[in-house]
Amino acid sequence: MKLRKSQFSVLLVIVAVGVVFLGGNAAGGGQGGGVAEEITIKYWRHAHQPAEELEARLIAEFEEQNPNVKVDMFVATSTPDLHEKLLVAFAGGAGPDLFNMEHGKFAEYLSHNFMEPIKLDVFGVSSYQQLKQKLPEEVAAGLPLWEHQGKYYGLTTEISCYTTAINTGHFREAGLDPENDYPKTWKQLAEVGKKLVKTEAGEIVRQAYALTSYPVTFTIVFEGMIRQLGSDIISPDGSASTINSQAGVKALQTLYDLVYVHKITAVPSELNRQGPGFETGDTSVVNDVGPWYKAYLENNAPSVAPYLKFTPNIRFEGGKDIGNPNYGYALQVSRTSQHKDESWKLAKILAYAAKERRDLGLFVPDVWPWPKEVSTGGSAIIPEAINDIVFEAATKVIYDKEDPQKMLNAAKTKMDKFLSELPYKLYGYK
Repeated sequence: MKLRKSQFSVLLVIVAVGVVFLGGNAAGGGQGGGVAEEITIKYWRHAHQPAEELEARLIAEFEEQNPNVKVDMFVATSTPDLHEKLLVAFAGGAGPDLFNMEHGKFAEYLSHNFMEPIKLDVFGVSSYQQLKQKLPEEVAAGLPLWEHQGKYYGLTTEISCYTTAINTGHFREAGLDPENDYPKTWKQLAEVGKKLVKTEAGEIVRQAYALTSYPVTFTIVFEGMIRQLGSDIISPDGSASTINSQAGVKALQTLYDLVYVHKITAVPSELNRQGPGFETGDTSVVNDVGPWYKAYLENNAPSVAPYLKFTPNIRFEGGKDIGNPNYGYALQVSRTSQHKDESWKLAKILAYAAKERRDLGLFVPDVWPWPKEVSTGGSAIIPEAINDIVFEAATKVIYDKEDPQKMLNAAKTKMDKFLSELPYKLYGYK
C-alpha cells in the first residue's frame, strides 16, 4: 500500500476540529447578482471507458446549459489510485469539488469531514423523502448506502457485485456445454478446469481459471469465499480480524490447490490485473468482474465479447449459497468546495442518467444470475490497508508456497493492529 501512517497523520491534523460526523451545510459558493461568475468545477473519478464517455457527453450538455461553468474532469487509473490522490489533495487543501467514490471509503471520508450533505434545494425539494421520489429508481434505491445520522451524502452511480464469467467458445472447444457445464462449485471448477486448461512443454498457455492479482478485487472474491464458509475477514463489529479461521484457511488452500494440485491456474505474472487473461482469450473462467464487464469487452476486446457468459458466483459444496460482496459508487461534493450548488447541479445531471448507466452494466441487471448474486452478497467495506494485508498473505502462499494457516495468523496480527489504531469505525460493516 502506498498510503502510510505519515499521510494519515497529516490528514488528522487538518481535520482535528469537527472531524467526527458533523452535519450542517458550509457556505456555498458560485452565483451572486449581476453577471454570472466564470467558475471551474473540478470533478474526479476512476477509469472506466464506457462511463467516461457517457459522462463526457453529459458534462458537455451541462456546460451548454450553464455557459459560465467549465468542468475539469480528472480520471484516475483505478479506484485505489483515486482514493490516494483524494487523500493527498484534501490534506493539501486542493481537493476536487465533486468526486465519484466507492462505498467502502464512506466511513473514512465521513470521519475526515470531507463531504457535504446533498443540498435539497438544488433538487427543488425540502425533505429527503421528497428527494427519493424525484430520483431515478436505481439512484433512490442506493441512497441508504450514503446515509449518516439522517443525512444523505451521495448520489448513486453504480451498484454492483462480482460473479463468474466464462468463455463459451473455450467450453465448446473442450466438449463442454456452457449452458449446463459451467462450474457451480470450487470442486467442479477443478474438474471442469482440467478439460479447459491448455499446456505446452509443461507450462500453462491457457488458464482454466485465473487468480485476480489486484488487491481490492482479490479481497472481495476471498471475502465471498470465507462468507460462504460461515466466517469473514473482520468480525461483525469491525473490531478484530477473523481471517485466520478454518474458513479462511480452507479458502486460501482451495486457491493454492488450483495452482499446484489441479494445475489449472498459473501463478500470476503481473500485479493489478482484474479478469486476467480473459480479454485476450488466455483464460476460460474468472470471477472478479461485474455486469459492466460486457461493455468493457465490447470496447476493448470485441473478438472475445461474443463469447462472454455470466454465471453464478462459484460456491463451496455444503457452504452458504451466497454471492460475492456488493459494492457501490456515488457522486459526492467536497465540504471545502467553493461551488457547492453548481457541483450538486452537475451531480444531478450525471446521476439522472441511470438508464444509460444500467445499459453499461453499472446497475445490476434484472436478469439471471444477477438478482440473486447481488441480493445475497452483503456489503464490502474493507479499508485499502486490509486489502493489502490480505493480498500479501495470499501471495506468500501462492508465490512462495508458505503455509496458509501461518500466513493468515500473521495477517490477523497486522489487521488487529491496524483496526486498533483506525481513527474511524468501519461504518455499516456486516
